Amino acid sequence: MTTRALRKMLLLCCFLVPLLRPCNAQVRDLRVGFPGFFFNEFDIRDAKAAIEVWSKTALANLTLDYVPTAVIITDIDQMKDLVTAAEVDLIDVPALDFFRFRGKNSLEPILLGPAGDHWGDRFVLFVNQHSDIRGLEQLRGREIVLHPDGSEEIMRMWLDVELSNQGLPMNEDFFSRVKAVSKASQAALPVFFRQTDACLMKERIFDVLAELNPQINEQLLSLRHSPRYIKELFCMTGRLKNGERQRIREACLQIGRDPSGKQILTLFKTHDVLPYRPEFSANLQELYRQHQKLITAE
Repeated sequence: MTTRALRKMLLLCCFLVPLLRPCNAQVRDLRVGFPGFFFNEFDIRDAKAAIEVWSKTALANLTLDYVPTAVIITDIDQMKDLVTAAEVDLIDVPALDFFRFRGKNSLEPILLGPAGDHWGDRFVLFVNQHSDIRGLEQLRGREIVLHPDGSEEIMRMWLDVELSNQGLPMNEDFFSRVKAVSKASQAALPVFFRQTDACLMKERIFDVLAELNPQINEQLLSLRHSPRYIKELFCMTGRLKNGERQRIREACLQIGRDPSGKQILTLFKTHDVLPYRPEFSANLQELYRQHQKLITAE
């Protein structure tokens, strides 16, 4: 399994739930929601089955008072309805939608997955150093390739704000073509070979690519880089009672601190989760505010 959203949900269903058992409590359904539109490699039914089978396997070896149930969310409207009606206990929310929902629900962020060794990703805009491009304005009417890694909307918003700060049109009107690709090499190599003009990708992903092929690092020139942005937040909803909320929060902080937790994190190719802090979302919140201002001014 390679989808990070699925890995996170499986971990939370199976290894947070055992830590939440209250004394003399009645068995209760613990509903965990996550967006099906995060999945590029799985049929939604397969993803739901995988989570439920995984959870039942863990529950077979432990006496628990909570029964986790996976809720697959097919679109943003359904997500909003589930949160508003408090029909899920825990939910993985795209960070931009967290801001869009703010004030209309009782979402409380509790954790996020790290981006490599950091809490968020930086975007870097690259051109070939042998080209004549040294500024944003020189990319007018040219082609740019994005490797969004699940952050395309945030990338495009950042581009819009950067262009606007230079007195330039928004990305769809400025570039001749904006193309998103699924592999990092599909973004960097066309710029390396001067087949396209620019690419935008996450810094940590570029660093891995450049480590494998040092020539890429030598040939690509960084024009701009963004602040760090988070992509998603794992939240509690208003369906959880106060006593449950504290146990869940404490359980989240324990993931990766014991041997069994570390083994599972390793199995799903992630190394930790981070307790949410408001400063983690500050950059994205400001980007969202600036972009909304741009849209309103149009």
